[in-house]
Amino acid sequence: MNPERDPGSQLDRADHLLDLERPADAMRAVSAVLADDPQNTRALCLAARAEMALQRPDAAAEFARRAHRTDPGNDWPLRLLALAENRRGQHLAAEHSAAQAVSISPFVWQTHQVLAAVLADNSPARALPVVERAIALAPQEPEPHNLKAGIALDRGDVATAEREYLEALRLDPQNSAAINGLGLVSLRRRRSLSAAARFADALGQDPRLSVGLHNLDVAFINTLAMPMQRWLWIFFIAAWLVSRVAGQDIRWPSLALAAVLALVLAVGAVRTVGLVRGRLRPYVLSLPRRDRLLTAAASTLLASVLLLLVSLLLPVDAVRGILTVAAVVCWIVAGQLLRRRVRRLDVAAGPRRSVPPHG
Repeated sequence: MNPERDPGSQLDRADHLLDLERPADAMRAVSAVLADDPQNTRALCLAARAEMALQRPDAAAEFARRAHRTDPGNDWPLRLLALAENRRGQHLAAEHSAAQAVSISPFVWQTHQVLAAVLADNSPARALPVVERAIALAPQEPEPHNLKAGIALDRGDVATAEREYLEALRLDPQNSAAINGLGLVSLRRRRSLSAAARFADALGQDPRLSVGLHNLDVAFINTLAMPMQRWLWIFFIAAWLVSRVAGQDIRWPSLALAAVLALVLAVGAVRTVGLVRGRLRPYVLSLPRRDRLLTAAASTLLASVLLLLVSLLLPVDAVRGILTVAAVVCWIVAGQLLRRRVRRLDVAAGPRRSVPPHG
């Protein structure tokens, strides 16, 4: 038989395409099999997976129902149906389908994983013992630990989330979901630079990670926004105090403050350069080109710093005052632009409801 016409080979290819996040190509391969064998359970389940990846949960649910009717003793169609119903907002139906899957295969960890994922959206307290059961059934699988960590993070238990993500990473050192999750933990602890490094590592492990770029945007923009605003007010308070002590002749104290500010900015730049290395370099360099709001914020911020440094070096008080006011205005505008960008990004996301896709 021609391998290209062999249903098994076609479905293996579709499965691989789904792993590569090419659901449209996978759907074409599955459709060819279903055209000859519309009752093929594996093909129907892969079609449901593809439709979910294409953001079409209605079609995914229909394929999963067909697979369940074809093979009612198989838990895989029910797991897929539960996920599709949950995506459609039919939480009670999703819980019922997931519970059916558990009743069919009570010793299969994936059924408990899906039930926990469904419960996590509406009843995290009920989800915890279910995901603990998945962990007990498959202690060497990282995904139940990722799910438990996501539930803990939703409940504000950052310590448990970190512990579970680290355990998932111990089991699978290249697990991008766990690395991304540790980035979320760092972000919760207001460690934006550390979070950005984690998100970059997650993208390095899996460039197709759907939330990776979003999370990296959040961490990078927070890295720019938060420390510089804090240092601004420290600098201006110091400048005011020095001007009070020095009286009218504040040129040399101003030069000293300029040196301090330059040092602070240099330290910040050195820390930020840590982001612009290796695989992160293309991301950082592409930010201004693909994001007008961030470009405006960064440009205004740079203008503010330059105006401030120039104003400190000028001997004419009137000009210095005008430039200082302009610098403050630019800094405030940059801060507002960055805040708008952060609000647009909202809370960083993560593949927290990760579930095993295969049967």
